[in-house]
Amino acid sequence: MNKKHFFEKDFAVQVDEHQSSVGDYKDNSARQRIKFAPNCRWLIHCNMTVYGIVDTRDIMGAISAISNAYLEDCSFKVLTEKGRLGRLELDVTKNKEKYLTSVSIKLPVGDCQNTASLVAAGLKMVEKVGSYKAISSIEQIEDNDISIKTRLLRESKIIRNSKFKSYIPLESGEAANNLIEALRLSLTQSNKPKSVEVTQGINIGSDFATSTAVYVVEGVADITRLGSFGIHNVISCNGTEVPDIVFEKIDGKTVTLLSDADRGGNQILQKFKTKLGNTFYVIDLPHLCTIEKIDKINFFKLIKGKHLP
Repeated sequence: MNKKHFFEKDFAVQVDEHQSSVGDYKDNSARQRIKFAPNCRWLIHCNMTVYGIVDTRDIMGAISAISNAYLEDCSFKVLTEKGRLGRLELDVTKNKEKYLTSVSIKLPVGDCQNTASLVAAGLKMVEKVGSYKAISSIEQIEDNDISIKTRLLRESKIIRNSKFKSYIPLESGEAANNLIEALRLSLTQSNKPKSVEVTQGINIGSDFATSTAVYVVEGVADITRLGSFGIHNVISCNGTEVPDIVFEKIDGKTVTLLSDADRGGNQILQKFKTKLGNTFYVIDLPHLCTIEKIDKINFFKLIKGKHLP
């Protein structure tokens, strides 16, 4: 089998030849620049039987003649130049005993179904190649996007199951059968904003109620800041007032106080010592530093240094 790439008058062509060659054609790509369709969605599959031995130029001439005669300014040549058609693939098999030429045609078309239908009709209408009778049929118009996506998913499952040294099973459900859905689900969950809730006049993070260990901060801005670090088990003490409802809500939880390194922060620390004694932890911020000024990396370094008051 010989595989050739060359430029016909109306198409960029790839030819697979069986049993016989059709001549030596030069690649004129430097002279004839034809824009390929980069995102061809539809792939037309057409079979053609020619009752005689013909070469590739005869087949291309017959296809071009139909489009030039009936499609006029929407001919295959125009569609190719506009990037609506991709590379035409011909698989030519010549049977000299039966004096037949069998041609399998694949032609990618852009994302317009109207264009794909017109091009398919043009291929089907080829009834004569050279001086020989021809019969053409459209086998299918394949959705190339779905085909590529299906292959991608199949290959990703094979890689996931065979190339990792430690295999972690997927969760059950639809996501287990579709890695794209699993990825989309994880992105949705990670990007979902965590809300600041208000209960009994106190601002809390979305994970506060279900957490056994919590952080206490001064205001709602501090809750939002820690939320950007992925920490949502937070409660605000509403500044230096620290109402009794705060101590009621943190009762029974492991508490870490995170207040600004200023006069107000010291007042909050003294109130917590009065109420809780030495049963809570403290994170020391640098002098005159506030939570809003700390970046994520330095914050997690400070957490490691938490201590009893």
